[in-house]
Amino acid sequence: MKEGLVMGKRITLLSISMCFILFLTGCNASPQNFIEINKIENEDDTVYEALQYLISDECDGRLIGTEGNKKAKEYIVSRFKDFSIEPYNNSFYHPYLQQILVIDSDKMILELKDTKNNIIKFEYGKDFMDSSICPGTLRLPIGFDAAGEEDCILVAKGHKDDNIKKSNVKGILISTERLKKGNNSDEKYGDRNVFNITEEVYEILKSNPGGEVHMSSSGELKEIEENNVIGIIKGKDSSKAFLITAHLDHVGSIGESIWKGAYDNSSGVSILLDTARRIGEYSKNNELPNDIIFSGINSEETFLYGSKILREEIFKDYDFIANINMDCIGHKGEKKLFIDYQHDLPEIKLLTDKLNSFFNDSGIKSTPAYAEYISDHASFPVGINITTGYKDIHILEDTIDILDIDFMENISEMLAKFLIKTSSDSIILGEKHDKIYDAIRREAKNMNFGEYKFIEVENKNYYVMGSNLSGAKDEVDQHFGNSFDYIPDKLGDLKLDKIEINAFRSNYFNTPKADEHQTNMIYKRKGLIRDINNINIFYQNSDNYDKVIIQFDSFIKDNDIERDVEEEISGQAFEDRPFIETKNKYYLNAAIEADGYDELTVKHEVSDKIFIIRIYGSRLEDKLDYIQKQKVESFIKENNIDDIILALVKTLSQ
Repeated sequence: MKEGLVMGKRITLLSISMCFILFLTGCNASPQNFIEINKIENEDDTVYEALQYLISDECDGRLIGTEGNKKAKEYIVSRFKDFSIEPYNNSFYHPYLQQILVIDSDKMILELKDTKNNIIKFEYGKDFMDSSICPGTLRLPIGFDAAGEEDCILVAKGHKDDNIKKSNVKGILISTERLKKGNNSDEKYGDRNVFNITEEVYEILKSNPGGEVHMSSSGELKEIEENNVIGIIKGKDSSKAFLITAHLDHVGSIGESIWKGAYDNSSGVSILLDTARRIGEYSKNNELPNDIIFSGINSEETFLYGSKILREEIFKDYDFIANINMDCIGHKGEKKLFIDYQHDLPEIKLLTDKLNSFFNDSGIKSTPAYAEYISDHASFPVGINITTGYKDIHILEDTIDILDIDFMENISEMLAKFLIKTSSDSIILGEKHDKIYDAIRREAKNMNFGEYKFIEVENKNYYVMGSNLSGAKDEVDQHFGNSFDYIPDKLGDLKLDKIEINAFRSNYFNTPKADEHQTNMIYKRKGLIRDINNINIFYQNSDNYDKVIIQFDSFIKDNDIERDVEEEISGQAFEDRPFIETKNKYYLNAAIEADGYDELTVKHEVSDKIFIIRIYGSRLEDKLDYIQKQKVESFIKENNIDDIILALVKTLSQ
């Protein structure tokens, strides 16, 4: 699982829902406005021209930290300027620091010495690719079953080969149907060299069981400054905004081979630019009701890093943001769009349904998808992703030849019309709800965790509560006493960084009665522990790069809202037999993308509640990815994970 799925900033369900409904509020578009909307379909070559540049040799695969990535950013900025898109907070660049792994391609070696001492050399990027590296050199016998105690390099058919966990396996070669290039994340820096190999290489190794493998890698960790690209068209109300995103980075090059990434994700960036052009043209003669922000996001390929940083910054400036992301659109033969959402909230479903209906009414086949196509939208509380699927990515064949440019231009035209129409759409609620939401928002900002009150707006009483807590353990103790004393300060050498508690259940379940309270008087919620929806416990080392997250979700069986979410999660997480059984049954769930975090998942049921616990992070990733059950069991036992889970279940069963 990717860490972006655990939000650093959470908003109550009521607040998001109210704000989203208001976001779809505005003035009805006049006949003149609709004339202007229709004019945005004018012919232009923005999509094609952007594609041609982003996949050019000059951009060199757009890997973060490279000159090619810098040129792609500069191109996007130049196009923003052409389309009258203004800098966001006086700059088109949004900087952040990131640690990456810099691999020395010339020192990535895989060779076979057969029983006759003949040397067969394999080519990096063509015959094999790094999955994990541990700088150094190995010269060891081939091992297909790692039998005996002799050190070997295991040749495996897949990542689930049980021999991978054996202690005498010092390096791993994994056969894959299609060789794909990965990212340059620091997460690749491991304790063993793991290379993916083609099926042809696998057959060569298989035919030389007595041979010796020379396996070598070289790389170093380096901190770089990267940037998202961001621009804005200002609207009348700058408290709410649409955020339109597409990631600009890809996986780079090796020697003369360039992974051009036409589909992933020059397609999304090109559509974003064409959408910006159309809305920029419209805004010259029409004021938008709300801000529309456009961002070419960087570092998506490294665990959504750029969007997670952007989320923390941009949310300081707005009361509400709805994100529409585009990742991999326009594959030839794929004429149906998927609108993916990662967080099962009513306001996201409303946005998904509106856009889905708009596309279908416009003659573009579209269907919703839940948690199938992860991308930068996962970093935002209200975010959706438009895609035609993720096939043919991270391969050399991902070129402009596999794209349907006419289809892509149609998408940008319809998306621009949707954004303009939706920003002006007043069919859901009237203007008075602006006043209601503004009042709720102002009061909620001043509420401490666990406090609530009723306020009167438009002669009606509305419930407002401080529902979110994020802080150190002593801050949690101030609200819950010693209820969570069993949460340890350390997991091994990882220190407890923070605890997030989200307790917004009273917004829709067992809500206090207004007629039993005085308006504008602050009350302290009793039995607050029963209101907890979610607890996230973060452990990390001092440099913030090694981490474990324990995510604990609570669901009431008799509440339709919560039960729907629980059923969505359970349907995906508990299909296979348990991976490990100790005091709990731990299920192994693979990441949605190869670059994501796998997770251990546990489920408990009591009389009226269901609990789902997920454990993931960089400290666990190598253990889960390579099916090293013994190490996972040791981690669980050494850190008393079983007891922590059972104690949380007992506490939240009150």
